[in-house]
Amino acid sequence: MAIDATPDEIAERDRILGSIREAVRADRRIPMPKPGGPDPFSGSVGPFAYRFEGEDDLLHLMVWRPDERPLPEADAREVAAWVLDGVPAGVVFYRPGEQTQSFFLAHDELLQEGPFGV
Repeated sequence: MAIDATPDEIAERDRILGSIREAVRADRRIPMPKPGGPDPFSGSVGPFAYRFEGEDDLLHLMVWRPDERPLPEADAREVAAWVLDGVPAGVVFYRPGEQTQSFFLAHDELLQEGPFGV
């Protein structure tokens, strides 16, 4: 599988990562949304959805399929690599699931020099 993101999906990812960087710099939590409320830290690419949440210095990236089909690890890793473009794979911890795959990383990894650097 290769991620073939649209310009809108790329812009959405970049907006989300920009919001996360702002929150990290301001030492604000990235909360789970309230039911029915806005969710500024979630997006989609192709048939996949993703969302961030976190507090202190740890970010949690969740990846799933809104159609509720199983999400194989290889596909989830590819989505996470696309979302976290520029973050070294070695600093991301993977925790498997059946419907949702989880990835964890230190939030300052998004502040490093590189594609999403300061």
